[in-house]
Amino acid sequence: MLRLAYPLLVFGLLTATGCNSVLGLGDYEVGKGAGQGGSGGSAGCEWDPDSGACYPCAPANDRQYLNACTESTCEPFDDKVRVTNLPSDGILPSIPDAPTDAGGAE
Repeated sequence: MLRLAYPLLVFGLLTATGCNSVLGLGDYEVGKGAGQGGSGGSAGCEWDPDSGACYPCAPANDRQYLNACTESTCEPFDDKVRVTNLPSDGILPSIPDAPTDAGGAE
């Protein structure tokens, strides 16, 4: 029994400490003010994160990178061309009932 307990104990300790090291569980802070970061070289760059506008300056922290302005454009999805079976009202048709004889063994 001891031969089995020792490897399990070692595995448990390595898993507990290894996951924290590999996944970086202590790298993130959750709470008020988390993710605010500092100015990071963006002094003089006025930006209101609640405005919905992109971040216009060179990003220096996670929040700024996630909201940074890009040169990408939005390509609208054309329902009528790409979803040919969609009715004009845009509501999906109902799923048909399964046949009563599903081809079972005869």
